[in-house]
Amino acid sequence: AVVAVELHSAPVASVDPAAEQAAISALRESLESLAASGVGDDAALVVEHCDTFVPGRAPEKGFLAVADELAALDGLPDRFGMSVNWGRSAIELRDGDAVAAQIAAIASSGRLRGLMLSGAADQTTPFGPAWVDAHHPMVPAPGFPFGEPASLLTADRLDAAVAAAGPLEWAGVKFGWADASAGVAPRVAMVAAAAALLTRTLASHSAQMSR
Repeated sequence: AVVAVELHSAPVASVDPAAEQAAISALRESLESLAASGVGDDAALVVEHCDTFVPGRAPEKGFLAVADELAALDGLPDRFGMSVNWGRSAIELRDGDAVAAQIAAIASSGRLRGLMLSGAADQTTPFGPAWVDAHHPMVPAPGFPFGEPASLLTADRLDAAVAAAGPLEWAGVKFGWADASAGVAPRVAMVAAAAALLTRTLASHSAQMSR
């Protein structure tokens, strides 16, 4: 069954306040139209937060800010929510330690539905230049012998993200592989190891919350 359908607050935001407000209004109108249509009543409709537009900086996605996306969701049925891609928030915030606070802020609104773990780097790596949205894997860690050493996504930051999110409807990993010539087997092994680590982390926090 389809659990959720992800949407984006595209196209890019703008330094022009009028254009920015028009983008927020357009997102709201689109969401209201979906709510009225009954399309996908059995699935969550989720706005994935991507890096927001920051004046003076070339964006990767450059969509709306968290506050604007939450405002567009205000008053809509509970199945309308948000998800966070860790790497894209790190790209926006330019600080891996700040991502958990953004996740917590969305969670406190009651609209957080999903969390996707994907990395980013503040320096050039085999995945590309600094702050590129290339789905870096996390750094190597116990139980995860793969990874990108320069990734900002560490096991501790993964744990902090899960703790900040609280109960979720879904969570996942989105890790790339820099060597295009690599076969399928190591890629599958990496994703399996990452999924196992995430599953253990989710279970640990679920047990703590139930105490």
